[in-house]
Amino acid sequence: MQYSVQMFADFGLLDTLNIDIRKLKNFIMGAHALYHEDAHFHNFNHAWSVMHMSFLILRHGASKYLTPLDILSVLIAALCHDVDHPGTNNGFEVASQSELALTHSYDAVLERHHSSMTHRLLTSANSNILEHLSLEEQNYVQGVVTDAILSTNMSVHFAHVERLEIAAKNEKAPFDITSSSSRRDLVGHVVHAADLSGQALPLELAKVWGDNCLAEFVHQAKQEAMNGYPVTGYMAALQTDLQRFRAQVGFVGNIVLPLWTAMAACFPALSSRSCQAQSNHDYYTHCIQVETALQQQETQENEGDNKTE
Repeated sequence: MQYSVQMFADFGLLDTLNIDIRKLKNFIMGAHALYHEDAHFHNFNHAWSVMHMSFLILRHGASKYLTPLDILSVLIAALCHDVDHPGTNNGFEVASQSELALTHSYDAVLERHHSSMTHRLLTSANSNILEHLSLEEQNYVQGVVTDAILSTNMSVHFAHVERLEIAAKNEKAPFDITSSSSRRDLVGHVVHAADLSGQALPLELAKVWGDNCLAEFVHQAKQEAMNGYPVTGYMAALQTDLQRFRAQVGFVGNIVLPLWTAMAACFPALSSRSCQAQSNHDYYTHCIQVETALQQQETQENEGDNKTE
């Protein structure tokens, strides 16, 4: 709680936006209560990590292109981007025709649910940290928060990468603080990159987040098979170490590295994260080579035993 509040305080938001610290703590605890403790990956630990990484991205260059309302929106969206996550993805919700899928018309089901739950928290009397803003300011923050949470949908991932690469080539500056659309884009980029920061962290942390994520995939695949739904391909083949290492190489190489390389191009102070992602990718690649060599050796030994017999 102390660190969470400090992230808001470090940008002067408590004073600038007249945020009641008691209601901020209630808001943080309200978000905590909405996360599922039994989720392998999409739990409050992930949410807090994403808020912390968002804070670090802001501190390492992004904040100078954002207003206090935008920075507030980043921290709110980061903390709440997965509230009430069931531990399964949009595909599962659609396949099961869940209440969430029906409520949100089969479109960005979970992201829209997370956004809705966030706004319920923000409008609750005990946790309304926007209460001292004008109506126009409240509407602005609510809109930016919604956009940021929707920006975590993986269906728009490559659009993030493309826009960041374009922004990095801007000769004046990657983003324009005088442009509302530019600021909204940046808020979305920050939260999305933070959401995909697990494999840009030091290796020992990256391995923990990776294992947690893959455990959630395995759980969903079992649920799909049990209910007779089509089993998600990349979640089905994770039984062996080799399969798991291959999954990480594909994820880091195709998703994490392009995103964080583009972020570092916009904000050079973040280059250590893209370098770490590359280092983690190299580690998983090495693990594949080791596992493959061991399997080949085992095969040769078995063949030799068969010939001897």
